[in-house]
Amino acid sequence: MINNILKVYDEDLARGSLAQASISGDKPVSVGKTGGALTVNVFAIGDVVLSENVNVSIKHGDTKDGGFSEYFAINLEAGANFKDGDLMGSFTISEDAKAYMVADVQSSASNSGKIRVTLGYLAR
Repeated sequence: MINNILKVYDEDLARGSLAQASISGDKPVSVGKTGGALTVNVFAIGDVVLSENVNVSIKHGDTKDGGFSEYFAINLEAGANFKDGDLMGSFTISEDAKAYMVADVQSSASNSGKIRVTLGYLAR
């Protein structure tokens, strides 16, 4: 298990090109009652070059139908470079998280590459 990241299949909070101004997750993902066993991971898809800062805002809510509020943010600083599959940032979801999460990514046209914001299991 050392240096392995366990990924949740097909439950991305957001995914898209960093060359656009914003990326919004299209479907809320259930994270409730996981007892601190999940993390939010941000991965590079292809080579990523950050010329401007990127803000990944994670929001949570009680239902998948809306009413999401800011839970935490992962900030990726300008000047960073990542290779395909690199972990760009991570945050552990605490036990007080609400039942559903979505992500919004604020980027810039000067950034290149793609991003995947997804859940991961913490090894126990």
